[in-house]
Amino acid sequence: TDELCAALRGTAKALRALGRLEEASQADQETIRVWRNLAAKDPGAVEHLAGALNDWGVALSQEHRANDAIPPGEEAVRLYRKLAETQCWICFASLVLHIISSRFRDVARNDKALQAIQEAVDLRRGLAKTDPAMTPFLASSLDLLAINLSERPGRVEEALQVYDESVQLRRQEVARNLSTDNLKALRSAFLMYGKLLKRPGRYTEALRVAQEAVALFDGLVDANSSVMRELAMALEQLALELAGAGRHDDAIYTAQRATQLFRILAEKSEPHGNKELANALDHLASELHRLDGREEEAILAGKEAIALRRTLPPTDSVDSLILAQCLENLGVHLRIPRHYEESLSVAQESVDLFRKTIAANPDFGSLRLRSPENLLTRWFAHALENLAYSLSAVGRAEDAVQAASESIDLYRTCAAHIFAGLTTVDAGITARSLRGLARDLRSVGWQEEALRAQEEVVRLYGTVTPTRPALIQLRVDALRQLGKDLRVFGREEEAVRVEGEISGLEG
Repeated sequence: TDELCAALRGTAKALRALGRLEEASQADQETIRVWRNLAAKDPGAVEHLAGALNDWGVALSQEHRANDAIPPGEEAVRLYRKLAETQCWICFASLVLHIISSRFRDVARNDKALQAIQEAVDLRRGLAKTDPAMTPFLASSLDLLAINLSERPGRVEEALQVYDESVQLRRQEVARNLSTDNLKALRSAFLMYGKLLKRPGRYTEALRVAQEAVALFDGLVDANSSVMRELAMALEQLALELAGAGRHDDAIYTAQRATQLFRILAEKSEPHGNKELANALDHLASELHRLDGREEEAILAGKEAIALRRTLPPTDSVDSLILAQCLENLGVHLRIPRHYEESLSVAQESVDLFRKTIAANPDFGSLRLRSPENLLTRWFAHALENLAYSLSAVGRAEDAVQAASESIDLYRTCAAHIFAGLTTVDAGITARSLRGLARDLRSVGWQEEALRAQEEVVRLYGTVTPTRPALIQLRVDALRQLGKDLRVFGREEEAVRVEGEISGLEG
């Protein structure tokens, strides 16, 4: 039986490597059938049946068949529970519970996901009391528990407590063993903890967590490349938190420290060294761009980032999209000090690269174009919007209108889903782009079209300001412009009503 099942497992693996997934699944099911028949006669075979069920569930999950992966996983859990009289089988049960929680979450069965991961935590907590080697696994399950809790209304504080425990456990592991995996897990735990703190508006604490991570890795760093990399990553996150707190000079200094470390790693030919250095330079350029008088530094950092990305060996289309984004960012940096022609060239290359990559890969899975639950639509729309601004800056107003119109069509695919559960961020972005379109339409004498675009700007800002009061001034500015556009057509009564709305907002 062992030989037959080993052969079936080998067959399934070979078939998957060839892309023959259904045949591989049939081989897995045959393995399960063999062990099930034997387990009916010999209780000692139950462990093999549970393992085969779990293996099949994992394979189905990796094939993005989350719904199909759940039943074999649930059966494996039931079998491991029966076996869980010894520590060994408790360990296996906790593993399968952790895995199946992720599957439940993938298919939005959130109650089941939370129940499974809570049970996994309970089992692993018991194991870790007598076996320190289980501590990293307990921390991993705590992370998933925190994620599940954070997605439930009113349970963010519980999630924060769980993340805090995970961070403390991972700190203990790093003190015990300075391995690359432990260092990466600790930095990731700090990152997730900080992000979650910002959900209830605890920004000062999130900044403190980022500072704590940097201080910890600073105290460990020497010639150890693993520690140096995690310190650089922690510095990047701290720079983001400092910028969010308005401390832009500190953010730049911190981003420069991160860039210096990534440069050292790249010079050592560390894996992904140039890619990570390019990411750091792009981030540094964005921070420099925020401060008056440092535009040329931002441009130099952006250009170096792009030069590095062009030298990287092609891996997948996502890298092409990242290069397209970097080109777009450089176009923005160039436009501020009035390098308009160069800005236009870079912006056009960005849009062309987006088009080429999307045409070659019409389905990016979670990055599918025009899928409102992801970022690719916004990335491409933003690149088109930037191109419109660059075209307008060199006097090509009609071309700018065309690019802006295409950008808005994409933004609208996001904004249309505001009331389906997305945030109002998409509506705010669409309003901003429409504002630019209205401006370009006026510049080429298309007053009626400009009026319609400005009316939509006002409508969108009216949608978002109840939950984003920081945008009220933009709403007021949009209303003022609408009043001017209405008066072009002699619509004085409507313009007066707009002035009344402005007075209400300003009062």
